[in-house]
Amino acid sequence: SWRRSANFWPIRRRRERRSGASPPVSPSARPAASCRALAAQLVPIGPVISNFAPVADTPTQNDPGEPAGTAPRTLTSRIVFYLPGFDPRDPETYWGLFRREARFTAARRGAAITVGDPVRSVDGIELAWTAQSRGVSTRYVLLRWEDIVRARFPQSDWTRLRGVPALLWRLWRSVYMANLRREGWLFSTVIFFVHYIYISQALLSLAAAAVHTSQAPAALQPWALVAVPPLAYAILAGLIRVTRGKPLYVPHLVDDTAFTHAYAAGEAPEMDPRLDAFAARIHAAEGEADEVVVVGHSSSSFLGIEALDRVLARDPGFGSRGTPVSFVSIGSVIPWLGLD
Repeated sequence: SWRRSANFWPIRRRRERRSGASPPVSPSARPAASCRALAAQLVPIGPVISNFAPVADTPTQNDPGEPAGTAPRTLTSRIVFYLPGFDPRDPETYWGLFRREARFTAARRGAAITVGDPVRSVDGIELAWTAQSRGVSTRYVLLRWEDIVRARFPQSDWTRLRGVPALLWRLWRSVYMANLRREGWLFSTVIFFVHYIYISQALLSLAAAAVHTSQAPAALQPWALVAVPPLAYAILAGLIRVTRGKPLYVPHLVDDTAFTHAYAAGEAPEMDPRLDAFAARIHAAEGEADEVVVVGHSSSSFLGIEALDRVLARDPGFGSRGTPVSFVSIGSVIPWLGLD
C-alpha cells in the first residue's frame, strides 16, 4: 500500500545520480539493512508522498486534512490510472477483464454498472474507458508500457541461459539474497525457486544430451561429445516452448527478474521517457475529477511511485490543493527493487 511505500528512498537515490548530486553506488557498497530501516535512516520522502490521502469508495467523502465536522463532499467523478505489471499483452485484455468482472460484481451486488468502449490515445501512451455506477462516473486510464515489456520478454534462450547464473551470483555475492529473504521469506522463496527450476531444466537438458550422444557408435567417440552443448541447448529451448513455462511461468518470472534488476541498476533507459509521460498524464488530471487514484500492479508498484515522484519533483503541492490523490499497490514488489 501507499503507506508502506512512503519512504521509498531508492527513487531519490537514482534521481540524485541522474542529476550528478551523488556518485553511483557499487553493489558491494550498497547497504545491507532492510528496506524499511533504510527508508527511515537515509533519505525519507514521507512528507512528500503523504500528500496522497486514502479515500473511501463511497459517494460521499472527506479529505483527511479537513477539520472535523466538515460536511462530506459528494463524490461524482473519479480518475483511476492503472499501471500494469510486466505483461506483454495488448491493453484491451485488461478492458475485457474489467468488463467481465464488472458484470459479475453487478450480478452479485445488484448494482448497475455500465462499462464504455476502450479508446487508445493518439500517442499510444494510454487506453481509457469510462464506467458508471451508483451516480459515480469513473474514467479508467491504463498507462501502457507493454511495448517495453515485449522488447525484454521473451529473452532469447541464450541470453536467459547466460544471464540467470550471472544474476544469481551477483545477488548472492552482494548479500541481496539474504536481505530479501529476511524482508519477505515467502516472496524470496518463490522468486529464487523459479530460477532454480530453470537451472535444473538446463542441467537435465545437459544430462539428456550427454546420454543421447553416449549412444553414438564407437567410431564417433569421443568426437560425439562435441555435440552435447548444442544438443542440450536445443532440448532446453524445446522444453520451454512446449510447456510455455507452465505451471510456474518460469521464463516470464525469470525475465521479469532480469528487468527489475536492470532497472534498479539504471540499465533500462527506455523507462525514463515513459515514466515522464505517465507523470505528465497524472499531473494533468488534478482538478478534473473529485478524486484521483493511481494503482500500480506488481512491477508497477515501484514504477507507480517513480511516476508520482516525478510529479512531485515538478509540483510539490500536487495532491494538496483539494483533489485527493491516492496510491494503491497490488502485489507489491517494492523490496525486490529497493534492496538492490
